[in-house]
Amino acid sequence: MLKHATALFVGASLLWAAGPAQARDVVVMGSVRADLSKDQDEVENPRPDQRFSAVELAVERGAVTVESVTIRFGAGRTQTFRVNRRLNRNSNPIVIDFQNRSGRFIDEVRVVHTTRGRRGDAQAVVQIAGIRAVRDNGRGGIAGRDWRKNWNSLGDLTVRTRRDNRDVAVRRDIARTDVLGIIARKRPVFVSSVMVSFRDGSGRRFRPDTLIRPGDPIYKINLDRPRRIQSINVSYRGRRRDRDLGQGSMLLLANLNRPPVTAPRPGGGAQKVKGWVLLGVGRAAVLSKDYDAIPIGRQAGRFRALRVTARRQDIRLYGMRVTYGNGSQEDIPLYGWVRKNQTSQPFDLKGRKRAIKGIEFRYRTKLSFKGSGKLEVEGLR
Repeated sequence: MLKHATALFVGASLLWAAGPAQARDVVVMGSVRADLSKDQDEVENPRPDQRFSAVELAVERGAVTVESVTIRFGAGRTQTFRVNRRLNRNSNPIVIDFQNRSGRFIDEVRVVHTTRGRRGDAQAVVQIAGIRAVRDNGRGGIAGRDWRKNWNSLGDLTVRTRRDNRDVAVRRDIARTDVLGIIARKRPVFVSSVMVSFRDGSGRRFRPDTLIRPGDPIYKINLDRPRRIQSINVSYRGRRRDRDLGQGSMLLLANLNRPPVTAPRPGGGAQKVKGWVLLGVGRAAVLSKDYDAIPIGRQAGRFRALRVTARRQDIRLYGMRVTYGNGSQEDIPLYGWVRKNQTSQPFDLKGRKRAIKGIEFRYRTKLSFKGSGKLEVEGLR
């Protein structure tokens, strides 16, 4: 598929069906009016929460030549279909079949059309409709019907138009899990970030940056191995264009399929996760320089590099000091601005791998009505 309409087009089936669009299981998205000799018009789909197997074009009045149809699907991608067919009220509608049994979500349909200098072509009107996929029950329940067989519910978050950042505390009776899941209900939700904090003190951030719609398969986040979760922080938002769908929700799930847990290595504790792990979070003051200290301890393991990420706001740093397990200290040259949702370059620690007793730093948040920012400190094992 193409991100933008170009002269190269993906093949599609153009089928001619008898009868008006209203006679079948369709959703009328809107109409376009051909006022000029050549023009293009867009129609926004009023039901972005449903899946469609095809789009149908039929003339209500006058006559018009449809040159091409560009469809923007739910994932943000676009596909252009070359048509080059003249339509009038006696013509069979044009049906663009997606060749997808489960159907696809549609955000917008754009039609490029031309008219001739004839009286019958004046004020021509083309109706655009979407043919619903057979599997779509109209309630967005394709994926969510059977989740209780293999998943535990961790929490249900309200989805509104504005941006939200929510913390979900996981009950202690939830066993180890290696996969998290997300389901959208009633309205689509864009999930930008999922921060998982484990009970061993470590953490891991995932960045789905994806739109999840009602009826989508369960969106899965792989944790690599079974782990006990203490809390989950989710950054997400609803779309303004979906506000007519009302208040929706986003369900967080934990997979019940628990593979056997391997025994710890002789003479040692549980095996530590390799890679970048969250060591701590500090909150930066708005107007004045802020000092913060994050205790870590030997139980977190040994690290060979550090990096920081700014959240909510741009943050200006004035230096960072690391205290190692043996009491020695190292000053990290971390100065200047770290922009919102940006991560600094990694800073290698002296020596190969070091146990860290604590980290101290000074920073300040940019003045804004959004309040203070957060600084996440990660270590590389």
